[in-house]
Amino acid sequence: MRIVAISNHCCVRAVKQAIVVGKGDFDVHLIARLMPDFSSVFTTKTKFDSKDQLVGAIRLFNDKDIFHVHNEPSWYVSLVKEIYPKAKVIYDVHDSNYWRVDGDYSWYEDDVASQLCDAYVFPGKSLQKKYPALDKPQIVVPSANPETEFIYGPWNYVGGLVSQGGHIAIKREETSLEAWRDYSELYTALKDKKLVAAYSPQFNKGDKDLDEYYKNTGANLKATDHAGMLQKMGCFDWSLCGNLGDAPVWKLALPNKAFDAWAAGVPILNLNAPAVAEIINKYDVGINVSSVEEMLEVWPKHIEKRGKVLLNRKHLSMECFIKPLLELYEEFSTARK
Repeated sequence: MRIVAISNHCCVRAVKQAIVVGKGDFDVHLIARLMPDFSSVFTTKTKFDSKDQLVGAIRLFNDKDIFHVHNEPSWYVSLVKEIYPKAKVIYDVHDSNYWRVDGDYSWYEDDVASQLCDAYVFPGKSLQKKYPALDKPQIVVPSANPETEFIYGPWNYVGGLVSQGGHIAIKREETSLEAWRDYSELYTALKDKKLVAAYSPQFNKGDKDLDEYYKNTGANLKATDHAGMLQKMGCFDWSLCGNLGDAPVWKLALPNKAFDAWAAGVPILNLNAPAVAEIINKYDVGINVSSVEEMLEVWPKHIEKRGKVLLNRKHLSMECFIKPLLELYEEFSTARK
């Protein structure tokens, strides 16, 4: 059975799913604009640089295949349905402006994808509840790591806090949609108190303004691939999830970075992310805090919590969450025979 994963930048979530899905009766094929090293887990890979090339890549398959589209962007759903109206298209919604801002907005690209898709996948229950989904099948599959990505050491001690993921400089952004990705206030508050290592594919890649913006906070800027980052994260005391302030997205998010930390063997300092807090409360794999002062107060507990991470992360692997997606694939495959 062929699953065609379409992802603009071959997102890590798509890779995590493919590693586990590929162990069964499914061949997972990738169509993506960017092809990082970790994309080798797919059965085949097709790269595109334009819409016409994307159309050509989609036409390599047929309407009996299942298309699993990872947003953003969301218009890939519409394109697949334009080419193959009868194809089953799963809309994996893990980024959306509906979660980034409060208020009465319509995000038309998302809305059209909702109209045309056959089912939804969400990374968390809070995100699912907030999204204006239509009456179609909906499942939740968190962005957990497969057990093959669990790291046990060895770790050279560095200490401090590791922070990973997208970063922006809010002062140069035209809107506040991505304000939750600005960590400058938090890093500055930790300056001269604790080391902060910020991992992002954006750093040290020629954006001198962004690099300078975060260097001024005292953070050490790092750039590596996903596998390399997982291997190195264990050198630090804690991994960050969340941020200062009350950005709407953090009230809902259950992000890759939380599961990456646990896979890497690092406990989380969770700042204003309730969905992550629920997991921490259940499995004791970090500490929930609400301020920099509280972060510093609980800092010495990282060794105790690290042991809990290695003991309990087996409950937080992709293998534990993938069943609803496999069942959806089976249902759609049967329907198209």
